Amino acid sequence: MDQELFNPQSSSVSSSRIIYTPSTFARTSLLHLQEVGSLQAVHPHVSQREDLVSFLCFIVLSGKGELSYEEQTYQLSEGDCVFIDCRKAYSHSTSNDLWSLQWCHFYAPSLPAVYEKYKERGGRPVFHPDDLTPFTLLLTDLYNLASSSDYIRDMRINEKLGSLLTLLVEQSWHPESVTVSRKRMELAAVKEYLDEHFTEKIMLEELAEKFFINKFYLSKIFKETYGTTVNNYLISKRITRAKQLLRFTDMTVDEIGAAVGMADANYFSRMFRKVEGISPREYRKPIIIETRRFEDFRGWMSVSAEGFHVLQINQGFSKKAGTLRGLHFQEGEYVQAKLVSCLHGSIFNVAVDLRPGENYGHAYGEILSFENQKQMYIPRGFAHGYLTLEDDTLMQWCVDNDFCAAAAKAVRYDSEFNW
Repeated sequence: MDQELFNPQSSSVSSSRIIYTPSTFARTSLLHLQEVGSLQAVHPHVSQREDLVSFLCFIVLSGKGELSYEEQTYQLSEGDCVFIDCRKAYSHSTSNDLWSLQWCHFYAPSLPAVYEKYKERGGRPVFHPDDLTPFTLLLTDLYNLASSSDYIRDMRINEKLGSLLTLLVEQSWHPESVTVSRKRMELAAVKEYLDEHFTEKIMLEELAEKFFINKFYLSKIFKETYGTTVNNYLISKRITRAKQLLRFTDMTVDEIGAAVGMADANYFSRMFRKVEGISPREYRKPIIIETRRFEDFRGWMSVSAEGFHVLQINQGFSKKAGTLRGLHFQEGEYVQAKLVSCLHGSIFNVAVDLRPGENYGHAYGEILSFENQKQMYIPRGFAHGYLTLEDDTLMQWCVDNDFCAAAAKAVRYDSEFNW
């Protein structure tokens, strides 16, 4: 930031602050810090601001003061917490009982919507939490991160600001101030029920009867609130769970359909294709993952696949280009899924489908390198191998099951194997 956001007259306070400059990526994609600090008033003072693209959270550590915001005046004292939208005019001032504060200014493109949700839940501009300690710790952590040289500090700041938002929503809860109707509060219970029971057979009529709501009114208010119908919400939950099971288990497609509440195999396949654009079996093929890279002047970090359960991490080093390794796989209860990447040099990575069915023997190949940062996810039931394309190549594969020598198998290029 080029300007101070929290700006009581400098002669009236003793302060320690950091005006933080987030990366371009953080500004557009993350919760990002703008300013963080603490102050002790040495004289009475008033600070007035408006039209700041920022949100302000501050806590009163000692003393007293006043906040004017949205045509209301709030008396502040030790232990109070303030959370406001600085795009609107506001002012705050200390009383003769001079206060000390901790604060941070922060923003994200999604934060205005989050603040609206905060208010819907009864969140107020000023509230008195039961315990101020979690707030002081988070604000202190933010200050320390902002002054650190941590190469992923924008990511860590995003994490801390997310925790701060969660704390604000939890601690400011005032049910008596909630603006939603009783029916909409009942709707939240309906959604919670769907989240917990989506694998079961659920009919709209039975759902409405269970919660004593007219089914037509339930359909209308559910779509108005969540932007989708009850049926489409259920389908989305089921398909999301099915994708996890397809990718990270060796259950059959029919078993997965039944497990997510779609026992009719044709219906499951049809709905899956409608949502994902491909069939469940196609979804189960090896996939190439383009990792997300976050860069700044210090270098970069990348974010890999989400949802993959890693039980073991393995690495293989090859001195010469043209080194051939594989094909390897494990059988029975020790069958493995793999997430393969190349940490130095490059490889031509191959997965061969050994599962019974129309795709048996099909091979999938891709060049993985340090430069392209691609990864290959290989589901259970495949053999895996690779050919190094450069000298001094280091590759890595993460697996979701234990190594077992008795279950480990290999197929050489010259093996007599029934493809």
